[in-house]
Amino acid sequence: MRAAETVSRTPVGTTRYQQRLLPSARWPTAILACFMLSACGGNNQQQARHTVGGTCSSDSDCQSGLMCAPDPGGHCEKSCNTDPDCGSGGICTSDRGGVGGTCYHACASSADCRPDRRCVGGVAGRKFCDPPSDVGGTCFVDSDCQTSLMCASDPNGHCEKSCATDPECGTGGICTSDRGGVGGTCYHACASSADCRPDRRCVGGVAGRKFCDPPSAVGGTCFVESDCETGLMCAPDPNGHCEKPCATDAECGAGAVCTTDAGGVGGTCYHACMTDADCRPDRHCTGGVAPRLFCN
Repeated sequence: MRAAETVSRTPVGTTRYQQRLLPSARWPTAILACFMLSACGGNNQQQARHTVGGTCSSDSDCQSGLMCAPDPGGHCEKSCNTDPDCGSGGICTSDRGGVGGTCYHACASSADCRPDRRCVGGVAGRKFCDPPSDVGGTCFVDSDCQTSLMCASDPNGHCEKSCATDPECGTGGICTSDRGGVGGTCYHACASSADCRPDRRCVGGVAGRKFCDPPSAVGGTCFVESDCETGLMCAPDPNGHCEKPCATDAECGAGAVCTTDAGGVGGTCYHACMTDADCRPDRHCTGGVAPRLFCN
């Protein structure tokens, strides 16, 4: 009688080499578990961690060399000197633009960002994904702002809301208007332009209640020439005003007049007025001659 044949447990169609690679009952349990779960190597764990800009709650959620920033939802980042330090899709910059600072996820629009991020960080040409903006932050549509804020339609926008008191505006915010006082709109408070975004100046409001605003047009507050729109200079009277030489009213833009203290057409661009209500709180409608008066 022939000896009983051993039943093969090897899958049909495998080669001898493949058979040697199959799990064996003789393998230690830990090795067998690694084979079955493909979880032994560090590479798989590293691939599961997030790159620059990815979601995180601790540093261990980020790839090696990155840390988890503690903003809402977190994001993986690291210090850097150049864009290549940040890898594919990353940019090395700061809120004030330029090259160098921190690795962020680069973007051209919010469609390039995570659902909880907007393309509102940095400056034009060097934008990155950031949480929705708070009061005074960059925006293009209302959804770029935190809940309850809206996007004002000035250049590059800013997030704001109506208010009655400063606490409604959150940390760094102030509830005021161009004429000063308390109440009106939430803006980003400032003591100097260093407190503002790169495209803003500390020229809004009145002394003691200043806020960040776009560079001033003709007649607007200024302390240095860079506080004024391109092409204007800052006159050195108290709290300054932006002006430029001119020959016609058209050169001065909306709301301005080209005249002199003696009246007529030609001279300097000033903010036109009919009454003091048309002027800044620290100006009066006393310049020029009727009907070509300006704030002085």
